[in-house]
Amino acid sequence: MPYAKRRAAEPLNRAYAHVSEASFGAAASALADKLVAMGFEEDEAKDAIEPAQGHLDETGLFAQREKPKPVFRHVLPLTPEVASALRAAATTAGVFVAETEDGEIEITVTGRVAPEIEMAIATVIPEPERNGFAEAVRKYRFEIRDQLSPAEQGEAFVVPRLMAEVQGEFAFADTDIFMEFHDWKLSDHPARLDEGEFSVRETARSFEIDVDGNRVTYQFASEAEQLALDVDVEGWTPQNLVLWLDRQLRQPDILQGDLVKWLTDSIGHLVGVRKLPIAVLMRIKFILARKLSERLTAARAAERCATYQRYLFAPEAKIEVSFDNGFSFREGMYADQKRHRYSGRFRFAKHFLGADCVGAFDGSEGGEEFQCAQAIDSLPPVMFWIRNIARHSQSFWLPTASDKFYPDFVAQLSDGRLLVVEYKGAPWAGAGVDDTNEKRTIGRLWESQSDGKGLFIVVEREVDGRNMRDQILSKIGG
Repeated sequence: MPYAKRRAAEPLNRAYAHVSEASFGAAASALADKLVAMGFEEDEAKDAIEPAQGHLDETGLFAQREKPKPVFRHVLPLTPEVASALRAAATTAGVFVAETEDGEIEITVTGRVAPEIEMAIATVIPEPERNGFAEAVRKYRFEIRDQLSPAEQGEAFVVPRLMAEVQGEFAFADTDIFMEFHDWKLSDHPARLDEGEFSVRETARSFEIDVDGNRVTYQFASEAEQLALDVDVEGWTPQNLVLWLDRQLRQPDILQGDLVKWLTDSIGHLVGVRKLPIAVLMRIKFILARKLSERLTAARAAERCATYQRYLFAPEAKIEVSFDNGFSFREGMYADQKRHRYSGRFRFAKHFLGADCVGAFDGSEGGEEFQCAQAIDSLPPVMFWIRNIARHSQSFWLPTASDKFYPDFVAQLSDGRLLVVEYKGAPWAGAGVDDTNEKRTIGRLWESQSDGKGLFIVVEREVDGRNMRDQILSKIGG
């Protein structure tokens, strides 16, 4: 069923065939031929078939198939001393020791045989066996060199983190951290709402609220139900409205006393200077609360922007990048993102985690972000690269005034430098341009502080007649 969709009932996400054949291989081959005839690609058809008595993972036919890892096996003569020593050394993850039916002992290592694993085993086996073991490891490494991703081969991939001096000590360059050391006053931000921002106009049977040019009109059901907007109601006082707004708008980073004072000033202006009846404000208090909440958000955003500029871009700012506190990419870091992987036909040759573990791209299949990844993968100076998944706890990010910026790609170059790439789609307008400029600015700051070890570029579909690949090559200098 090429167009099948995931169902809530998990058994419906699998197709079942009861076939009688001399071997499973013959049955699988016949089923694969049938799937190809139905419209599947040949590789897809083969991957979709698995025996019922075998392992069915949690997501069945819709699962992302994991590439099996190679396994190193080496057999040694069995003696109690060797067996005991090997079992003690086999506490390392991925190393197993077992006795065979032939009276020997077998060492099994899944995936890469790291130098520390080789050393741990070599030091406990008899000396006459060490040369044979070392030769077996060397041969295994040669045979699997094309089967393991750079991450599985143990390649180091560390991107330095941007650091900023805060109160005499360097800390992660993060606006949230900057704000923890920044004292700001709500009284520095206007609380009074003028006519253009917030107004109420009463007619015979309705009243109209205008908030920043957006009008909402309320109309009474009948003359009998009409209640004058300026009628006095017990408990409807400016003080009670302030207390109600305080409960609605309380903020963890604003002292309650400061908020109450700010709200008192705002309500006092509406009731006193602008002469809006308190009954009017009480009836539309939720709309008023929303408007004042926007004011608080804008005040905080202004303070974050000022703090961001102060610690990162002011003349007195002290900035550095640190490999010691860097972002370390490693095998399995995106294991929780199996449902969000690229599953197209193109196989990337240089992805750090392997061709089966490339994060999904924004946009349509084969879109511009995918084409940018292809361009990076094709460059001779690139040793390996990774699709940097946004919002993931282990991904590389740079600070912005409002949030965190996760560049699309990070690459390790053969000359030791790091390349960070952000792809910018079709020309954006308004806020989109401002967002890209902010990313470009912080990226250039990271690059300028990297002592020549880091490069940052915003890639577009075409710039001055240069395609994506040429833009990146120009940045690298090749």
